[in-house]
Amino acid sequence: MTRLVRSIRSSRHNTSVVGLVEAVLVSELIQASEEIWLVSPWISDIGVVDNGAHAFDDLLSDPSGRRYRLSDILAALASRGSRLRIVTRNDEHNDTFVSQVERGCQGFDLRVVRHDDLHEKTMCGEDWVISGSMNFTYNGLLKNDEATSFTWDVPTAASARLEFRERWGAASD
Repeated sequence: MTRLVRSIRSSRHNTSVVGLVEAVLVSELIQASEEIWLVSPWISDIGVVDNGAHAFDDLLSDPSGRRYRLSDILAALASRGSRLRIVTRNDEHNDTFVSQVERGCQGFDLRVVRHDDLHEKTMCGEDWVISGSMNFTYNGLLKNDEATSFTWDVPTAASARLEFRERWGAASD
């Protein structure tokens, strides 16, 4: 497999990281990773997949011409068998997102860890890693000046998942 690394500098004038997150999540809807980690101090239930043109109808269980939120997509991935691991701060900002994802993932393999000193921002699947300065919030994706790295590489993703399990608990807990 070829290793791909791409750096993205984003701001309110260049929101290409939004397209990256959408592309990665759509690829997950096509073939879901066994385990997905979302690590971010602050997470909002932001729109991440725009199905306004109905381009992704075949991938969604309830297709409609709307922007799907992060909790919607994570629930869809959980329903496809992905083990979801979310690490975030114990902060009321995150409560709405955590409640939404827990509601959508009832009966599926979801684990949420609250860590007060968390500063890392990473999303990781089977063969990809998005990491950098951005939180998974409206400001992080669409407003702030951020530096983000996308790596498509099985060993890099596996290493990240192993480290996350060591830090925040085994995937099967």
